[in-house]
Amino acid sequence: MNVPAPIQEPFDAAGFREEYLALAERIRVTMQTQVRAGPPQEDSFEALALDIFRFQCAHNPAYSNFCRSLNHGRLPEPGTWSEIPSVPAEAFKLAEIPVACFPPEQAQACFQTSGTTAGARGKHYFYSTDLYRDSVLLGWRELGLPELPTMILTPSPLDAPQSSLSFMMGVLAETWSPEEESFLVNAGGELDVAALEARCAEGSPFLLLGTALSFLHLCELPGQAPALRLPAGSFVLETGGYKGTGRALEKSALYSLMQNRLGVDPENIINEYGMTELSSQFYTVGPGKENQTHRGPHWVRARVRNPESGEPAEEGEAGFLEIFDLANLGSVAALSTRDLAVRRDGNSFELLGRDPRATPRGCSLSAGAFQDAQQS
Repeated sequence: MNVPAPIQEPFDAAGFREEYLALAERIRVTMQTQVRAGPPQEDSFEALALDIFRFQCAHNPAYSNFCRSLNHGRLPEPGTWSEIPSVPAEAFKLAEIPVACFPPEQAQACFQTSGTTAGARGKHYFYSTDLYRDSVLLGWRELGLPELPTMILTPSPLDAPQSSLSFMMGVLAETWSPEEESFLVNAGGELDVAALEARCAEGSPFLLLGTALSFLHLCELPGQAPALRLPAGSFVLETGGYKGTGRALEKSALYSLMQNRLGVDPENIINEYGMTELSSQFYTVGPGKENQTHRGPHWVRARVRNPESGEPAEEGEAGFLEIFDLANLGSVAALSTRDLAVRRDGNSFELLGRDPRATPRGCSLSAGAFQDAQQS
C-alpha cells in the first residue's frame, strides 16, 4: 500500500479541501444509494474504508504515528477494514497532537466530551459537519425510526455549540419540526415545563429526546402527573448515562419509571448509542428494547474483540467494542471503546456497559501507548 508521509507545514488548504471533498462525496453517494437499494456490497465498503485509511494516514500525524508504532516504524498495509488499526477513544482527550487531518483553525466545528477523565475534555474537530448531518438523517431513516415532531430535553446547538448531542438532536429538530421551538432546556439548564405540558395537551404524538439523566429529573418533578402524560403514539429516545452525578438507575428501572410517569409505551422507547468521537449512531429498534441490542446504518461496522486474545469474538461472546465509521473522515474512522458488548448477528451488538477496571490485552494499544507513539 503506497501511503504518503503525514502532511508537513505549511498546510495546503486548497489541495486538502479537494481531496477531502472527493472522498466525502463518495461516502455520501454510498450512504444515499445503499439506503435506497438495500444492503451494501461488502467489497465497495472495503474499497472505501481502505481509501479513507490511506487518506487519514497521509493527513493525520497523530494517527500515522500511532499506526507506525504498531508496525516497527512502518505503516501497516491492511487488506480489509477489520485490519485497520483502531484508536482508543481516550486519545481525543490525552493526545498532544490533535487527532485530526487538518489544523484546528480549519475546523468548521469542534465538539467536546464531558471530561470525566482527570478533568480533560476530548476534542473532535470537524472540517465540515455535512457528513455528520447526512449520517444522522440517513441512519435514522434506514433503521425505520419514527418521523415525528420533536421536543428535546437538552440545550439547543446555539446554547451548547460544543455538544455533539445537541447538534445531532438539532438535525432531527430541523427536519421534523422546522417551524417549532423544540429545545426545552436553556443555556442555564432550566427546563421549560410549561412548554412540554402544552405540547402534551395538544394530544398529537411526538418524539421526546433527552439523556437518561434528563428523563430521570423529568420523572422526579413534583406534581407532574397527569400534565406530562405523552399522547398515544409518542416515542421517547434516551441516551447517555449519569456521568459525574452520583446517580445511577438500571435501564429497566428507568424505563418502568418513564412508563409510569410519562405514560409512554415500553415498545416506544429507543436507546441511542453514540460518542462525541464518532459521526454515526447505533439504536435499539424493534421489540424488546431492554435487551440493549443496537444496530447501526450500513456505513458503520461494529466488532467485538476478546479482551484476552484480541481476536474477534464469536457470536454471543462478550468483549470490548470497536467501531469503524466511514463518516468519520476528518479524524479517524476506526475507534476502540472501553465499552463491553456481546457480538450479535450482522452489524449489531448487545451493550453491557463500561468496565473501567479492565485492560484489554491483545487489542488496540491503550491511550497511554497512543501518547507514547506521539513522542517517539
